[in-house]
Amino acid sequence: MKLAATPDRTVALVFFLFFGALFALSLQLGYWDGFAPSSGFAPLWVAVVGIALAAALFFAKNEANDEAATTPDEPGALLRVGQAIVGIVIFLAVTPFLGMVPAGFLLMLGLLLIVLRRPLPASLLTAVISTALVYAVFVAWLNVPLPKGFLGI
Repeated sequence: MKLAATPDRTVALVFFLFFGALFALSLQLGYWDGFAPSSGFAPLWVAVVGIALAAALFFAKNEANDEAATTPDEPGALLRVGQAIVGIVIFLAVTPFLGMVPAGFLLMLGLLLIVLRRPLPASLLTAVISTALVYAVFVAWLNVPLPKGFLGI
């Protein structure tokens, strides 16, 4: 296996160093405290998953040459990235007024319709299901107080 310097491998090494440091620091926080996880539990597992993903990225086969790996594959790719960023900024701006759940629904719907150009029925169904799952997990099950808007949702 050839380990040439590519942008993917450079990013993987940076991530590996970051998550390796996080792993080392999380060991100092303690893993378990009596009957509940301690403050080092979540950082340790985030670090383990991050190290595994960095290793997978580092050793992934990249058949493209270095120049092709640094440029978008298709025309309009940068435009879609910009559209996604604009969508997230709008989401952040309207969340205090609409609430987290309705704003999240609109973000998901907008990303699917505008950025990914998916059909309306599939986009609506996906947005409804993902919003319902967010509501069920965070509001109904975990009782996380998400920002509510004028609708009270």
